[in-house]
Amino acid sequence: MSKGFDTLKDLRRAYEKIAVPGELDAAIATAIKRGRRDRRWKTVQRSIVRVAAGFIKLFAAFTLTVNTVPAFADSMRGLPLVGDLVRVLRLEKGKGSGGKITDGTR
Repeated sequence: MSKGFDTLKDLRRAYEKIAVPGELDAAIATAIKRGRRDRRWKTVQRSIVRVAAGFIKLFAAFTLTVNTVPAFADSMRGLPLVGDLVRVLRLEKGKGSGGKITDGTR
């Protein structure tokens, strides 16, 4: 049993004799700063994606509601900016009827 204990002491002495480079602290500090910066950037990206997904869901729900509830579409047509959007998004008999061709092809 004492032989195993001596071996453990020898291993510990060998471990303590390992030379640690002086630049290690600077390298660790740099890595920590880089990790914090990357984590902050990922948080910003995630927030942007969530906001964009919210707008896409809202637009999809608006389009669906305009095309499935005629009373809602009619009431929205009276509003200044939303009315133009309703005219463009409204599908009547499978065809969109809201936009105008302005590039001179017709």
